[in-house]
Amino acid sequence: MSSNEESLKDAKSLHKTSVSDEVVIKFDHVTKTYNLYKNDRGRFLGIFNYNRKGSFLGSVDASKDLSFEIKKGEAVAFLGRNGAGKSTTLKMVTGVTHPTSGEIRVEGRVSALLELTAGFDPQLTGRENISLRGQILGLNRSEIKELEPDIIDFAELGLYIDQPMRTYSSGMKARLGFAFAVAIDPEILVVDEALSVGDRAFQKKCIDRIREIMMDENVTVLFVTHTSSTAKEFCSRGIVLDKGTKVFDGTIDDATTYYEENPAVAKAIIEKSINASRAREAARRARDVARRKSALETASLPGKLADCSQRGRDGTEIYIVEGDSAGGSAKMGRDRRFQAILPLWGKMLNVEKARLDKVYGNDKLMPVITALGTGIGDEFDIEKLRYGKVIIMADADVDGSHIRTLLLTFFFRFMRPLIEHGHVCIAQPPLFKVSRGKQVRYAFSDEERDQYIRELCPDGSGKADVQRYKGLGEMDPEQLWETTMDPRNRTMLRVEMADAIRADEIFTVLMGDKVAPRKDFIEQNAKYVQNLDI
Repeated sequence: MSSNEESLKDAKSLHKTSVSDEVVIKFDHVTKTYNLYKNDRGRFLGIFNYNRKGSFLGSVDASKDLSFEIKKGEAVAFLGRNGAGKSTTLKMVTGVTHPTSGEIRVEGRVSALLELTAGFDPQLTGRENISLRGQILGLNRSEIKELEPDIIDFAELGLYIDQPMRTYSSGMKARLGFAFAVAIDPEILVVDEALSVGDRAFQKKCIDRIREIMMDENVTVLFVTHTSSTAKEFCSRGIVLDKGTKVFDGTIDDATTYYEENPAVAKAIIEKSINASRAREAARRARDVARRKSALETASLPGKLADCSQRGRDGTEIYIVEGDSAGGSAKMGRDRRFQAILPLWGKMLNVEKARLDKVYGNDKLMPVITALGTGIGDEFDIEKLRYGKVIIMADADVDGSHIRTLLLTFFFRFMRPLIEHGHVCIAQPPLFKVSRGKQVRYAFSDEERDQYIRELCPDGSGKADVQRYKGLGEMDPEQLWETTMDPRNRTMLRVEMADAIRADEIFTVLMGDKVAPRKDFIEQNAKYVQNLDI
C-alpha cells in the first residue's frame, strides 16, 4: 500500500451519512469522438467539414453512449484500465473538452485535480497566473485577492511566486496548480490520480486537504483510481468503464468485485502496479545519477557530438542526424560557430512501449539527454537547455519517418516543454536534384520537380537529369549545407502542439502496445497511402 493510500486508510469516515436527491451531474447518451488528421491544414479544413483527400485519417471514440446521474454529496469512483475513457469523462465534466453528441449537465462550481499545470502562462509570474486562472473561473478581483495568500502559503513557493513560471520546476508548477484547485471551496471535486504532488510531507498536506473537502456533506467527489482498495476506502459508488462504455454501475463493493473478477482488468491492475514500482525506482536512480553527474557540470558530452563554438542558447542549434554517414557530411558542411551535430545510429527505443527504467538506460537516448542538458520527466529544467533549436534531420524515406516519429514520441513524453516552447524543428531535405548542364535545382515535392523540369527543358527540348535522394548521405557537405542547413535557404517545420489531449491520444493509439487499435487505424486508412516506399 502506498503512503497516499495509508493516509486514506481511515477514509470510511468520509462516506456521507446521507446523500441528497438533487442531481448535480447528468450524462445523457454522451459520445466523444476524436478525429485524426494528417496535418494541421487537414485539421483546420475539418472544422468546416471539408475533408481534403488523404488528410482525414480516421476517428477514435473515447466515450460511447455514456449515461449516468450523480447526486449531490456522492463520492463516486471511476474504475477501468488505461484507455477505458475515465479521464475523458472527467474532462467533459470539467469542461476541458466537450461531447461530440449527447448532453451533459453539471450544477455547481467544479475544482479539478487533473492536469495541474495546464493553462499556466510560462511568461507570467506565479502570482499573475493565480489572477489569470481565477478570472477564467469567473472570480472577481477581490475574491482572487482574498484567496491569494492561502494559495501562496499552501504551495510553499516563497519568493518564487513573483518569478516567471518558465523558471519553475515541474514540481513547483504542480504544487501551485494543486494549491489553487483546493482553495476555491468546490461544490464538485474531480480527482484523477493527482495524489503524488511534491515530496512526502507535501503529499500528506494534499491528502489532508482532500479529506477536509470531502467531509463537507454538500461536496460531490469524482475519483479516478486503478486501485480497488483505495476506492473502497472512501467512495460509496463505483462506475466501471471499458473502451469508453459503461459496463457496471453500483455500490463500491460490487463495482470493485466486478472490476477485479474481469481477467483483463485484473491483469491491467497488476501491470500498472508493477510499472509504477519500476518507474519510482528508475526515477530515484535517475535523480541520484543526476546529482552525482550533471551534463552541465562534471559529465562529458557525448563522444559523437560535434559541438558549436558559441555558448548559450540564443542563436545556437543542434542537428540530431540519422546515421554516421550523414552525420559526417553535416559536420563538414555546417557552420561550426552556431551549429552542433549529434549523429545517431540505428532506431531508438519506442518510449510509448517501454518502462521508465529502460528509458534512462537506453544507449540511443542517453546521448540526446546528455547533449540537451535539461534532464527528463520530473527532472526536466528548460532553463538548462544548451541550444535554441533542436532539429531532427533524417532521411526522406520510411526509415527516416520512423526515426522522426520515435524522437517526437520521446520529446512529447519526457521533454514536452521543448515542444510547447517551440524549440523542436524538423529539417526538410530535398527529394530531388534536377540538373541540365551547369543548371541545378533542388525540389522538395513531385510538383516542384516537374516544374523545374519544364523550366530547364522548355518546349520539351533536351532532357533533364533527375536524382532522387533517399538518404542524407547521398549529398556531399556542400549540397547538405546549401539545401538543408543554411539558414538563408533551408526549409524547416516547427513542431507545434495545438491540442495536448488529442496529441496524447494519437501517440497512445499509434505508438502504444495495444495492437488492435493500431490495426483498426491501418485498415481504415490504408487507402490514403501515397508514394509507398517498397
